[in-house]
Amino acid sequence: MARSRMPTPLLLAASLLFSFAARAQTAVKVPMHCTHGDDNQTFSATVTAPASRPPGAVLHLRIDGTPSGEIKHIGLHYLHDMATDYTLPTGATYVEGSARLVAGTGTANVLPKASLQHQGRKLRLLLPAHVENGTSYTPPSFEFELRLTAPAGKKVSVQFSGYRLVANAAVAGDVVTTCVPVPTPYPIATVRVGGAAAR
Repeated sequence: MARSRMPTPLLLAASLLFSFAARAQTAVKVPMHCTHGDDNQTFSATVTAPASRPPGAVLHLRIDGTPSGEIKHIGLHYLHDMATDYTLPTGATYVEGSARLVAGTGTANVLPKASLQHQGRKLRLLLPAHVENGTSYTPPSFEFELRLTAPAGKKVSVQFSGYRLVANAAVAGDVVTTCVPVPTPYPIATVRVGGAAAR
């Protein structure tokens, strides 16, 4: 009896469809407590991560920043040295060299010298450039990879752990503001470890 076979292009399309379906985009909005400013400040981003992967699998994660809206304060010259910190999960190891900024994302006023810094379980997006008073900005998106080391049945979470910026003002000069999520740290992507080990 002849067996029907799906043509190769359809197999590829089905594989790609499954791959994209397995990675969910989640909009997160995290309340923050900051050393300066009002009490209603939040951190917002869109996180793309798989819902579930087997032990030993490599996770591909992406974090997209959101527009800041107009920044306007009396006496403010500009913001600079903005740093956003993430805590990587236990139960997974960072794939060395995998963190990268996504080309074509972020506004021109924050892209000069923008970088990703990894140390231990910390990953930092650093934006040293000046954002002038009366303007806005959007952070560049970035991607990175983790390899699961946790056994099946566990969950691993990438967490937002804090934000820091320096505001240059007319009278005070440079003023440092630090913000921490409530609660600290705050899970923004959780992956369940399940199924057979990856090969």
